[in-house]
Amino acid sequence: MEQRLKCKFIFASFLLCAGLVACNEDDEIEIAESEDEVESANRALSEYDADAHRVENFEVLNTVTITWNGASATTDKDVKNVSIAVDGGSVTVRSSAEGIEYVLAGASDNGNIKFYSDHGFKLTLNGVELSSQTSAVINNQGKKNCFVYLPSGTKSYLTDAEIYSDSVAGEDCKGCFFSEGQLIVCGTGEINVVGQRKHGIATDDYLVVNDKATVNVHTSIKDAIHTNEFVQFECGRISVVSSQADGIDCGGAMALLGGTIDIHTSAPTGKCIKCGGDVTMNDGTLLLNNSADAVWTSGTGDDADYSRSVCIKAKGSLHMNGGEVTAESSGLSCRGIFVMRDFNMNGGEINVATSGAAYQYDTVCDYTVATGVKVKGDMFVTGGMITSSVSGSGSKSILVKGNYTQSGGFVRGTSTGVTLGKTETFKKRPEDMTAEEMETEMNGTASSDETYTPKASAKGIKVKGVMTVTGGRLYGYSATNEAIEVKNLINISGGEVFAHSDSDDGLNAASHITISGGYVCGYTLGNDGIDANGNINVDGGVVFAVCKRKPEMALDANSEGGYKLYVNGGTLITVGPLESGAEMAQECFSAASYTYGMTYGVTVGSNSYVFTAPTSTQAGSGIVVSGAEKPVLLEDVTVTGGTTVFDGVAALVVNGNVTGGTEVTLESYVPEESGPGAGGGGGGKPSFKPDSAPTDTTTTTTETPQ
Repeated sequence: MEQRLKCKFIFASFLLCAGLVACNEDDEIEIAESEDEVESANRALSEYDADAHRVENFEVLNTVTITWNGASATTDKDVKNVSIAVDGGSVTVRSSAEGIEYVLAGASDNGNIKFYSDHGFKLTLNGVELSSQTSAVINNQGKKNCFVYLPSGTKSYLTDAEIYSDSVAGEDCKGCFFSEGQLIVCGTGEINVVGQRKHGIATDDYLVVNDKATVNVHTSIKDAIHTNEFVQFECGRISVVSSQADGIDCGGAMALLGGTIDIHTSAPTGKCIKCGGDVTMNDGTLLLNNSADAVWTSGTGDDADYSRSVCIKAKGSLHMNGGEVTAESSGLSCRGIFVMRDFNMNGGEINVATSGAAYQYDTVCDYTVATGVKVKGDMFVTGGMITSSVSGSGSKSILVKGNYTQSGGFVRGTSTGVTLGKTETFKKRPEDMTAEEMETEMNGTASSDETYTPKASAKGIKVKGVMTVTGGRLYGYSATNEAIEVKNLINISGGEVFAHSDSDDGLNAASHITISGGYVCGYTLGNDGIDANGNINVDGGVVFAVCKRKPEMALDANSEGGYKLYVNGGTLITVGPLESGAEMAQECFSAASYTYGMTYGVTVGSNSYVFTAPTSTQAGSGIVVSGAEKPVLLEDVTVTGGTTVFDGVAALVVNGNVTGGTEVTLESYVPEESGPGAGGGGGGKPSFKPDSAPTDTTTTTTETPQ
């Protein structure tokens, strides 16, 4: 096995370099930032001193008021070590003094101010209205703290020039309000900015908003707010009405501790929030709306690369501890949330909705698809709520490239999009090849029938690594494909897992599935209820599974590959058969028929479970039950109270008050062969063994439950 894996890795590298393998919608090449770059981006925020950034702790020694009146400006006093030069409406301040407050007032349609200061200062915008025809409106070339104070009840307006004709060689000036040093926004007033040359507000250092100020960027040619270092937003409101690039482009980490941020972008490839480090949200509200299509950037065929619009993109990790996020994205291959490291969901609420369809640059290239939440690292859920809904063709509601671990909280991923396919012929991917096929390919003797058909599959939740659920609730739904698909192991020991598909497997694993606790449901009338390409071990918990009629299975282990279904404990209720060859240390019982749409009650010892049988004739035949004691099955019951797990057609009422009903005769259950492709799901699923291939079949029968 070690040799085979080594060969697989080498060959995969070879194919990528040679451009032989097309990228599908889940395998887009995205170069992550290095560990050092992300850690460096996080460092400055970790060293942030909140007290030093309170305006009340800044000692004002002298106050200078600068007032504009049309084409001219005046100052009210002279201060030692402060030089103020006025040229019409243009003001230049040079200062080596400490403790200076500059108050800006008045109005001008050709006014601006530039600061050269050796020390930090307080800048009070007292309802000033300035438009510049030659430059930025406020340009701070000092590298120390600039406290931007907005007095209560005031509204200030700043609009820069479309062309900066008075730029100074060697000086940076990136926006309408620009600062080389740190910007600390305070007070409870309002500032309104229009960036006609580049950014609206920009700093080559960091930005802090620590008071109930209102910051509005109405339009910007590039980013509405741009920082080279971190952003700390504690309270107040930031509103971005329109940006032709990103809403907030933060070069460092971002801390969201309160207040409201409302951003709308429609720029191609634009991000509402783009962060070079970690994003941590403890409180507050994010209202994010993005509407733009993905853009082809380079290459063709399987080498094509794209840039996509996103509501939140974090190059580091996302830590959600509180607050509320609403992220809405529309456009081809758009994204709601994209995390390039780990996603830690500990509290708060996230609501994501995307409506973008899959995108192809040309007919040779594979699809790139929209995602509600995409995580390149691991995802951990301990609390809070995530609701992700996607409707575009080929879209995935939640896609995790690493491992998924949940111990609390509620996660729901819903995809109503259709699947797209192509007819072009490509080389097999390395992960789909056996060791022998790899060797053949490397020797240049691959046969032409070693092909695959790339497609864009709309799925509720897809995990590339291991899924572990010990608590909380995890719901996945897909109209056309697997509701929850895991490309590795699934281990469930607690919580509630509900996978509902209209057309494919409910819960699917490329490896083994072990259920030792919790409540688990795989519900579909299109394929298998719960499907593993390895073993399925039912050791505990409550398992409810519904499948399509034969040859599909309620619980489908990979018997073709030498694997089995093991029923060792727990409570099992299925509408449809179990995998042929199942080993049942705990005895199972069955009723050969049931009534469509009827309410059934299952009692195991002191516990009761009530469910409604499917109304469709496409549902699997018979009911299978198992428990620590021999179950009692009642037909046509009534239930009140109790606890409902899962929902909709799969609702299961636990320990309610069950009345009425007629007992159904149960017989000892013996799994039967279902004809060609038994246990294979009728769709030719790949064997978990790399050197084994199951028979592909779509055989059906005319048997219907009575």
